[in-house]
Amino acid sequence: MMKKAFTISEVLITLSIIGIIAVLTLPTLVSKLQKKTLEVQFKKAYSLLMNAHQNMLADGILPHEDYVKERNQEKATKQIEDFAKYFKDARICDGHYIICSGNRRWEDNKEYKVLNGKNGAHIDADAFTQKTIMLPNGISIWTGGINYYEGRYYVDTNGTSRGPNKLGYDLFTFIITSDNKLQPEKDSGSLNRCSFNQPAHGIAYLGFGCAHYAALNINPDQSGKNYWQDFLQ
Repeated sequence: MMKKAFTISEVLITLSIIGIIAVLTLPTLVSKLQKKTLEVQFKKAYSLLMNAHQNMLADGILPHEDYVKERNQEKATKQIEDFAKYFKDARICDGHYIICSGNRRWEDNKEYKVLNGKNGAHIDADAFTQKTIMLPNGISIWTGGINYYEGRYYVDTNGTSRGPNKLGYDLFTFIITSDNKLQPEKDSGSLNRCSFNQPAHGIAYLGFGCAHYAALNINPDQSGKNYWQDFLQ
């Protein structure tokens, strides 16, 4: 008895169906993978940052009193130099965080994107950009400026050369409190700086309140949903 073979037409139809299914599902799979990668990078950076801060406190250094309370150029420089000592194999780059990351394409457009992907994140005016901590895994860290947001750390979880270079995705901010705690930055008062639905306080600040939600994996726009897979677009 002869076995029935598939015809060329049947094979082509089957391959076409498989191709259509792949086209429909691949973007979803890629998106999930990208979001998972961002989550892992954030958790790693968050852990390193908190460990460094706790070790600094254990050595008797009080960041708020020593670097933030009476902020000036010398104290901002010393903060970076001292903090770098608490990261393994860290180096200090004497320059702007974008140039230090080696992303020459950004030299004429030194901007991160805000949460919704638009250009113009309000960073340089509030940051100390003369020195940047660079870690071997690509994480870069810089601090708040001389006159504004003196007690803030900016953390790019994978470096500017990898992207997406967006607040709430791979750039997060952490705040040194007056009692020397280090906390993921969150909204204050009526400000709504981590939302796709009702962003407030100017588009340039959209994303500065996301570290809090990312750390807790909470969706700020939808109760019961998570940050990394449900909130990020």
